[in-house]
Amino acid sequence: MLQRPVPEDGRSDTVRVILPAATAVRLVATGVALVVAINLIHAIQGVLIWSLAALFLALALEPAIQFAERRGLKRTTATVTVYATGILVVLGVLAAVLIPLASQTRSLVDDGPRILNRIEHASVVQDLDRRFHVIKSAKDIPRHVPDAAGLLFGLTGTVFGLLFGVVSVIFLAVFASIELPRMVRGGLSLLPPDAAPVMEERIDDVNRIVSRYVGANLAISLIAFAVHLVALEFLGVPFAFVLALLVGLFDLVPLVGATIAGLIVCGVGFTQGLEIGIATVVLVVLYQQLENHVLQPLIMGKNVDISPLAVMFSVLVGAALLGILGALLAIPAAATIQTALSDVLWRRRYAMVSARREAEHAEEAQDDTSAVTATHAGLS
Repeated sequence: MLQRPVPEDGRSDTVRVILPAATAVRLVATGVALVVAINLIHAIQGVLIWSLAALFLALALEPAIQFAERRGLKRTTATVTVYATGILVVLGVLAAVLIPLASQTRSLVDDGPRILNRIEHASVVQDLDRRFHVIKSAKDIPRHVPDAAGLLFGLTGTVFGLLFGVVSVIFLAVFASIELPRMVRGGLSLLPPDAAPVMEERIDDVNRIVSRYVGANLAISLIAFAVHLVALEFLGVPFAFVLALLVGLFDLVPLVGATIAGLIVCGVGFTQGLEIGIATVVLVVLYQQLENHVLQPLIMGKNVDISPLAVMFSVLVGAALLGILGALLAIPAAATIQTALSDVLWRRRYAMVSARREAEHAEEAQDDTSAVTATHAGLS
């Protein structure tokens, strides 16, 4: 009970707040359910991330599956064919990449002492060592590194966990692709009849956006790989294939991926001398300008229509929520939200224009009726 001050006229003004027992129980139950749901989501967040990645993969491959269906294949057969083809292509690329990668990595390990010796005797490093004793600090690092057995065990566990996650995502994506039309029909059946066709169009828009984003991102990464491979081979930078492959893979991560790979390339370039190092810096800067101002607008802009501000904001939010996966999913998610909002705004604007036109027609009809009535009255 809340008691207000007594007014000057002497009348008591009392406000009573009565909370029924049923309402109190519902509030407590809602709070408990919310806490349980948050704890459950936190407990299964790994599975949720896998499911989200699988759904993204299923949406990305949906146009290819529909293409196979139009060629006469059943849904299950088309799905298995598309995924099997994709896996074979990935394995073929890995086989073509791992052979020279293993060779250059072995050369890198063999040349490691020579490269480290060159870095240690570089004038810049010597100057830093005189000021900050960086060489002594670097030589003390191995004492703080775990033993080889523990490091190998941890690396093995990480690789096994990664492989398990990849296999799980692929299987989830296969079943999601098989069941996708049925899930869509089930969801549309729950909507009002006039809203179902609109929602079906939006789902098709999402499929197109995700597919176009994946294709555009892969195309830009392939260009980054090819340009850096040719340029690094021309400059004589060692391990050009490995570095170019690293650039192509990191370039898949929006905003920061190309910068991180560029720093690695420049670091290796400076081990070959000041001139090669400066040349690699020029290469990285020029290519990033080319990608940001030419390739992104031409390839990504035409396929995923979204403003640069929305791209940056969505990538930052996605990375904060889900890390690298969130950064990868951020742009198609933002494009999907933008498409949905544009559709809602367009429908509201259309409804307002229609209502205004109907009001104008009604006013004109009323004016015509008044004019006819006045004419009849004058004739009378």
